[in-house]
Amino acid sequence: MDKNTEWSQNLNVQVMCKDCKEIPPNLVEEFSSGDLVCDTCGVVIGDRIVDTRSEWRTFSNDDQGNDDPSRVGDAANPLLNGSQLSTTIAFGDSSVRSRELYRAQGKQGSDKSTKALLAAYKEIGAHCDAV
Repeated sequence: MDKNTEWSQNLNVQVMCKDCKEIPPNLVEEFSSGDLVCDTCGVVIGDRIVDTRSEWRTFSNDDQGNDDPSRVGDAANPLLNGSQLSTTIAFGDSSVRSRELYRAQGKQGSDKSTKALLAAYKEIGAHCDAV
C-alpha cells in the first residue's frame, strides 16, 4: 500500500439473490406485500421492507374542503413550545368508548395559552406587514 493512498472500509451493502447470484442483482421491492423479491427466479430475499417513499400524496388546496389522505400533519411551530404536537381522536363509530374518548380529548385540547400566543403572533405579523 502506498503511503499517499488512504485506506477506507467499503460500507456499501450489496444485496444479491442466493440462488441466481446475478451481478448486478435484479431485485424488486414490492411495497404492497413488504417483500424484496428476485425478479429473475422469484425468491423472496427480505420481508417486512419499510416503505421509505414520501407520505405526501395530494396537492389539493385546503380551502376546497377535500380530505387529505396523507398522514403528515402541519410543521411544528418552535414558538409554541411543542404544545401543538398532539393526537387527534376521531369520532367515527357510535360506541360508548369512542364517544368518551372524543369528549375527554375535547376537554384536554382547549389550551387557552396556546390560543393567546397564536393571536399575539398574528397581531405581531399584522404590525410587521403594515411597516
